[in-house]
Amino acid sequence: MKVIHIINLDKMGGAEKIFLQFISESNLQNKIFCISNNVDPSIKQSLVGHDIQFVNKIFPFAKIKFPPFLRPVVLKKRIEREGADVLVVWDLIPRLSGKPRDVKTVYYDHGSSWVFDNNQRTREFINYIDAAIAPSKASKAMMQMRLSISVPVKIIPNTLPVPKANMRLKTPPSKHELILGTASRLAGVKGIAVSVLMVAELLKRDINARLLIAGKGPEETHLRALVKERGLEKHVSFLGYQEDLGDFYDSIHLYMSLSVAESFGLSCLDAQLHKVPCIYSVVDGQPEVNIHEVTGIGIKPTLSIQDYISQTGYPADVERKFVYDPVNNKITKPMIVSYLDGADAIEGILQKGNYLRFLEGIEQRNMILSDRNDMIKNIEDFLTQVKMK
Repeated sequence: MKVIHIINLDKMGGAEKIFLQFISESNLQNKIFCISNNVDPSIKQSLVGHDIQFVNKIFPFAKIKFPPFLRPVVLKKRIEREGADVLVVWDLIPRLSGKPRDVKTVYYDHGSSWVFDNNQRTREFINYIDAAIAPSKASKAMMQMRLSISVPVKIIPNTLPVPKANMRLKTPPSKHELILGTASRLAGVKGIAVSVLMVAELLKRDINARLLIAGKGPEETHLRALVKERGLEKHVSFLGYQEDLGDFYDSIHLYMSLSVAESFGLSCLDAQLHKVPCIYSVVDGQPEVNIHEVTGIGIKPTLSIQDYISQTGYPADVERKFVYDPVNNKITKPMIVSYLDGADAIEGILQKGNYLRFLEGIEQRNMILSDRNDMIKNIEDFLTQVKMK
């Protein structure tokens, strides 16, 4: 079966990680249509040997591009010329002059259903698709509730390769040594400043806390300024982008995922595979990855974005107008976890001495996940079903 994949490859994100995993393991005849003009170096390294077609360029090895008004027509014709069975659109809305003929179109959501403008372009694209894939119940809910997607939506949870079994045995944290960590794009939607403020609060409570921040992004300058303003230079370290996070996970006791929005919670899954409990916001798809009081602690966001901006002292761009409330099964306005609630949760772990219980819970959870049907096979099977309809 021949499959065309339309994707933006100019930066690495959650959707791109899942795409690379699929492409590397899939047995289908896959063709990559890249809508960006450049490919992130880390992505390019993973796609050596794969044919990438830059659909906006007139010639493959030239910088000359089609004028914007022609690109929707050219893309549609290029898709039809390939004679593919299925077209998979990865987490974006392509500019198309119409529904491509003789090919089934599947939209793969990885968070963009939270941010798409519900305008004519979005509605036209929704009318083109024959099916959709969601990594979580939250993603499916956003597609159906917010965008009124009525085609079949298949939930296929993300999976990640199991890391090599050389992880160090962790010593439980104490008031004398507590190392927190977060790894993501440094952007307002990730709520990283909450963890910075949390470290300051824990230090006030005589808990020797440190925070390791892996990643790069537009909020790094603001975060560094906040760290300096609070006098936390010795307690917060910026590690930059990490290709391999194994040593990072080995170094921390708790993983912080206090995002404003998170379609699935891929980083929490990665942390659990490395046997690190998570402190996470109860929003969107995160409760589907984590189990409260088993693999970590979930905290309900209660702080308004405006109050969060006041606390941090800079205009954090949270990138979301809507989030999914998994407790009440509804779309609501975004909020963020209070750093005081986070500090209370962490202090509670230290006081109760139940850190090892979380590690046992993660071990049991990982055994269940290892028995789950393979994500790649599930995607391939669903694409085959769509083709046959």
